[in-house]
Amino acid sequence: MNNLFDIHTLAESYLRDLEGGKTNFYQEEETPVLPLVDCGMRVVVVREEMPSYLAGIKPSGRPVFTHDMKLAASYDASSWKLDEVLERLKIYDLQVDTMPACWYSNHQ
Repeated sequence: MNNLFDIHTLAESYLRDLEGGKTNFYQEEETPVLPLVDCGMRVVVVREEMPSYLAGIKPSGRPVFTHDMKLAASYDASSWKLDEVLERLKIYDLQVDTMPACWYSNHQ
């Protein structure tokens, strides 16, 4: 019974504040959006057609793709190794993009 009285008291106070124009403290605070990962993040190479995720490059130079992100190779976003892989895929005229890697992707 005591909790019910508290709820009514709070509601009455809120309605009084609405009528008096003192409601700015009831508004949600705007919090800035913070990036989850810094610029040293890991990425995987993806393409639109299936299989989507780059698993690696064969010794012959041919890319190997997989359907499972857990098997995808991940690279540092600003590494020379990623640049080499993207250049290799341009040779084969493959349209690819990068996306953030999940914690379970294959760190190579």
